[in-house]
Amino acid sequence: MSVLRRLFLPFDDPIAIVIKQLNDHFWHAETRVICNSLGANPFYHAQTQLPPFFSQVLLQMPIVGEFTNDQARTNFSPPRLTRPVD
Repeated sequence: MSVLRRLFLPFDDPIAIVIKQLNDHFWHAETRVICNSLGANPFYHAQTQLPPFFSQVLLQMPIVGEFTNDQARTNFSPPRLTRPVD
């Protein structure tokens, strides 16, 4: 699946994918999960539908909120969810 296709999945699809991947391949004590940037959000939501994950998780989160640097002429605005968080 291309990166662009993943960006436009309905909100529940990435969560279902994370749940399936965790259950099928990573649900054992030796697992180490790294959630990079916005990938942490589907992991959080998947955890609400699963028993507690008993292994180690590293979350690397992006800047929260909007950031602008006029001198460097750069800015960052995080993507918005298409539906409110429960």
